[in-house]
Amino acid sequence: MTLLFSFIGKQKPAKWLYRDFILGYFGKKLSSVQKGYQKFVNALVFEEYDSPLEQVVSSTLLGSADFIASIYQQEVEGNRFAVRHWAIRRITTCRRVAQKIEKDKRLKQKINRLEKQIYMSRMKT
Repeated sequence: MTLLFSFIGKQKPAKWLYRDFILGYFGKKLSSVQKGYQKFVNALVFEEYDSPLEQVVSSTLLGSADFIASIYQQEVEGNRFAVRHWAIRRITTCRRVAQKIEKDKRLKQKINRLEKQIYMSRMKT
């Protein structure tokens, strides 16, 4: 299954998964915390939002090579939904970056036009 199920109590969390830090943002009582976390995820699953991970270049999972390989197999290879979700997120992020670049290009063009106008108006005086 997905990690989400481990956070909302639908499956027993893996031994390596420390979820208290994240769930702590949603309260103290486990059942209400899990419901709050599920509402949070459901509210954002199909929405566009600025990901706090957008600027992350890399992340770290500590453990032996065998441990890392087993986590990868369980959570990525064994979960087509997660891979598809990750791909959709990456595509969405790439589109946002492309839009920002295009917006920056238009802004630079506008600045260049304004600078040219200022230069030309100074030349006339």
